[in-house]
Amino acid sequence: MLTIEVSEYNTAPGAYAIVFIKNGRALKLFKSYNHPHLDGTGKEEISADRTNEYRKRVYQTEVDAYNLIKDSGLLKKFTPLFYGPISITKVIDNGKDISDQFLLDCCYEMEYIEGIAEKLNIIHGNSEILLPLEKNLGFSLHEIIKEFVKLGVHYTKDSSAVYGDKVFKIIDFATKDSEEFQPIIGVD
Repeated sequence: MLTIEVSEYNTAPGAYAIVFIKNGRALKLFKSYNHPHLDGTGKEEISADRTNEYRKRVYQTEVDAYNLIKDSGLLKKFTPLFYGPISITKVIDNGKDISDQFLLDCCYEMEYIEGIAEKLNIIHGNSEILLPLEKNLGFSLHEIIKEFVKLGVHYTKDSSAVYGDKVFKIIDFATKDSEEFQPIIGVD
């Protein structure tokens, strides 16, 4: 159980979550219906319950993916260390409790990777970036993606990679595409 004091962390906003970064670790905390920046990804036009349930499922597919790959030697090298789910008790921003903006039971902790962040499909399509990375770091992106699929992680379409001279780590992957279970407006 942890209270997040926003001012103590660096943050990286995402469509579904905010990543809180401190001491080489990242907490990915999912936004609730009450968050002011849903970015169109939560079908905020639908009820709070349906939006929150959808986001909880997105969170669970990501946690499930990390659990599926934990024993893969290949994927351990090319994904952040996963420390697991963590319960958040409160989120405080400048003395104000903003906990209602988050799904406090939808947070996991992972290693924070320093480097350039880019969508995986852009890296895959740019041989000027990909080929030197594969050569210098000794990997095949094709083999990494095959390993994800073999282990049941079928959603890497929107994944990103953080890379640099000595690092290439894939982030934002899941067992399935969230569009498969995204709520539909007007359907209850």
